[in-house]
Amino acid sequence: MKRDTAFRGAIIVFLSFAMAIVPAVAETGTSFLATVPALRAPDLVEKASVYDGVEVKVEGEIIGEVMARGDHSWINILDNGTALGVWLEKNLLPEIAYIGSYEAIGDKVRVTGAMHRACPEHGGDLDIHADTIELIGRGSAISHTLDLRRLGAAAALCVSGAFLAVLWRKRESRKKIS
Repeated sequence: MKRDTAFRGAIIVFLSFAMAIVPAVAETGTSFLATVPALRAPDLVEKASVYDGVEVKVEGEIIGEVMARGDHSWINILDNGTALGVWLEKNLLPEIAYIGSYEAIGDKVRVTGAMHRACPEHGGDLDIHADTIELIGRGSAISHTLDLRRLGAAAALCVSGAFLAVLWRKRESRKKIS
C-alpha cells in the first residue's frame, strides 16, 4: 500500500514539473530541438541507422562548391574530418563569404533537418534535408608563405636529376658504340 502511494506521489510531482516547463518553453517560442546541442558529423555517420529519418542538428564549415539544382542547392559541411551533404531550398541559404578550400576557411553554419541514411530521392546517399540553416561564424582567407628552403631543395633535386640523366645518356651511347 505504501509503495502504491509513493508511486502516485512521484507521478504527481513529475506531472506538476512537466506542466510548469511546457508552457515556459511554449512562451519563448523555442522548439525542443533548439535547446539540444548539435550532434557531431562523425557520430551521425557512425550511427546512421539510429538517426535515419530523425530531425538532427549539426554544425560545420561549408566546403567545396554550392551546387544549384533548380530551386534547391547542395552544400557540403565539414565537421571533425567528416563531410556531410546538405540539400536545402535556395532561399534558406545564407549569404556565404568564404567556402572552405586551400585558400580559405569556410563560413560555419548550423543545419537543422531530417537525416537520411540512404536517401531514395538522391541515389541512396547519406544526406540531410535542411529545414533551417543558420550562419554562426564567418570564415577567413588563408595566406600560404613560400618556404625558401623547400624551393632551394626542389631546385637542387632538379639540377642533380638533370645532371644524372645526362651522365646516363652518355654512358648508354658509349655502350652502343662498343
